[in-house]
Amino acid sequence: MTEALRHTRILITGASGGLGGALARHYAAPGTYLCLWGRDIARLEAIAQDCRAAGAEVSIRSLDLADVSAALLALREEDAEHPFDIAVFSSGRGDVRAPEDLVEAAEQVAELGTINFTAPAAMAAALADRMAGRGRGQIVMIGSAAAF
Repeated sequence: MTEALRHTRILITGASGGLGGALARHYAAPGTYLCLWGRDIARLEAIAQDCRAAGAEVSIRSLDLADVSAALLALREEDAEHPFDIAVFSSGRGDVRAPEDLVEAAEQVAELGTINFTAPAAMAAALADRMAGRGRGQIVMIGSAAAF
């Protein structure tokens, strides 16, 4: 952990997944506050424990990004309590089409679009507005689910 990241407040969505969890563990260090969001609460808590063992202060939240309004509200509440220096939006869901299905159901396409693009983009915009007002902050968008 570089000295520049000490006393940094970092939000990571998708923290219960492989990439998000690896990023959380990478950033975990004394003086770092991690706000970890993920769907799998058991995995999220295990990753949080690893991060705490590395000396980071950690909070967790399980939230369905399909509810964009709830995600935006939670983001604003979290940022008001602990203004983020870095936000890593790495959550997403891949194609879960059954092998015998030729295409995804239209409803599934809409839900995946919301979870993989609309919610993270809206959250990034909301946080960018707040960071701009503070004159600092970094946002990272990861779209690995689109590879499916």
